[in-house]
Amino acid sequence: MQPYPQPPTRNIDEFMTIPDIAASVRRILTRPPAPGLTTLDCIGGVYCAERHQLRAISLASPAAVFVLEGRKTLRRGEERLDAQAGDMFLLPSCLELNIENQPDARTGSYLAS
Repeated sequence: MQPYPQPPTRNIDEFMTIPDIAASVRRILTRPPAPGLTTLDCIGGVYCAERHQLRAISLASPAAVFVLEGRKTLRRGEERLDAQAGDMFLLPSCLELNIENQPDARTGSYLAS
């Protein structure tokens, strides 16, 4: 039996920063695919330049949310979750929530994927 191949080692400075990831997601979401390629159906994004609230939202399927710029606040009754750039969390389906998205003070943008 052969051993599993070891993943390549990386220096910490080779990893993408949150702003790098945000820029990549922005490119994916705003540019049509090249000929012969398709968009990724499983990747979506939320962008806003002004604070907004969504009330009584319920997802049809579970979602992984990665906040790239700004802040997201989820509320369900007395429960509250605050997420900022760099935070990732999972949302189950069929759970009614109030959601607030707030742009970053420095960039003026909110972006999550």
